[in-house]
Order: sequence, then structure tokens, then C-alpha cells
Amino acid sequence: MAEEKQYLLIDIGNSYIKSAVYQGDTLLKRISIQKNEEEKIESIIANGRIAAILISTSGKSSLEENLQINFPSIPVFHLNYTQAKDLKLAYLQPENLGKDRIAAMLGAQNVRPEKNICVVQAGTCLTIDLLLRDGKHLGGSISPGLRMRFNSMHQFTAKLPLSNENEILGPFGNSTLSCLASGVIYGMVAEIEFQFEAFKKQIDQDIELILTGGDVNNLATRLKHSNFVAPDLVFLGMLKVLKSLI
Repeated sequence: MAEEKQYLLIDIGNSYIKSAVYQGDTLLKRISIQKNEEEKIESIIANGRIAAILISTSGKSSLEENLQINFPSIPVFHLNYTQAKDLKLAYLQPENLGKDRIAAMLGAQNVRPEKNICVVQAGTCLTIDLLLRDGKHLGGSISPGLRMRFNSMHQFTAKLPLSNENEILGPFGNSTLSCLASGVIYGMVAEIEFQFEAFKKQIDQDIELILTGGDVNNLATRLKHSNFVAPDLVFLGMLKVLKSLI
């Protein structure tokens, strides 16, 4: 029996480059690197049996150019909204919808097929997307992520210190640091719960709440609604797209 092909998925974000190698549907490895460590991605390709690559990025990158030069025999594809055949996107200009949000919605369809889904990504920004079981996207929201909220209060005020999620005591703080932490984290929790309830009220049906992203663990256990954490949601969506292209 022929061995299943390996696929490399690369998500070039605002802060990091995240990548994953799949063999068939099986995750073999994932790696997160700084943007000046691109040679680590190239070593994965050189040492593996990569059959195709899918890149998600908002623009051209040096990594993409280097891959095309150093591995000309491996096809490199780029994620875009036209590949999301199972989604009916709400955006008036769908080319402006973040590629990570598109991939997360496609991944959510795989994780919870035939369900109405509220998809939450907690990364550089907090994004929420509302998706009906038939693939119709109702839109969503974008707001500052956890780190951005902490940094903005510190940078744009004269006296507020830089807090972090480790300072949180609960819904109410008893110091400036713990109050800042409470405001950031429970503010994000309240935002997710508001969107979830508004979605549920609008469609009057059951909804699945799926979370992903680097800061998801700060939110999931504090939400009153049951939820499912899927760390590789974006990669699952990207894998679905790449398989449809080759």
C-alpha cells in the first residue's frame, strides 16, 4: 500500500509563523517560530516527504519566495476565499475577510459537521464568526486580543502598569494589576457570551461554541456556555482546502 502524502501548512500571522505537517489526516508535527527563523520551516521540507504546501498570509513573504527557489518541484498554493467552497461568506468584499477566519470556519465544519457554530479565535485579535449548518456565514466581530488589551492600557495611560493574565484573582480584583487582569479577561468572556446569545436568539436553534487560538485557555473555563477547544482548527481548515487543490 502506498504511503499517504505529507502536506505542509503555513500560517503567517502578525507575530509568529505557525506551521503543521499532516500525513493524510494525521498531524505529525507543528512548529511556531519567529519571522527571522524561517530556515526551520525549510528544514522540515528538506528532511520530509512533503507533497504540497499551502500558505496563509496577507501578503508576499520572504519565506514564500525562498520555498519557491529552494524547492521548485513542490507545488505551493495560497489560501484565498474562493477556495472556501462550503462557505457562503457574509462579507460584501470577501477578499478582505481574514484568511485565518476562513480556515477556522472550514475547520469548525469538520469538527462539528451539520451544526450551527460560533467560532472564536483568541489570538492577536479576538475574532468571532457565526456560521449556520448549511455553511452560511452571518458575519462576526473583531476586537483587540488579550495581549493588545493589556499593552494598550499600559501604553496609553500615564500610570497604569503592565498587567497580565497571571494577575487575575476572579471577576473582581483587589489591586490595580488584578483589576486590569479581570477587566481584560472577563471583558473578553462577556464579549463572546454576548455574541453567542445574540446568534442563538437570531436563529432560535442550538449552537456549538468552538474556540481556538493561543489565548483560548484563559477564556474557555470562564465561559458559562459549554464549549469545545480545538487548537488546530485553522490547520484543519487549511488541510481541507489543500486536499481539494491537488
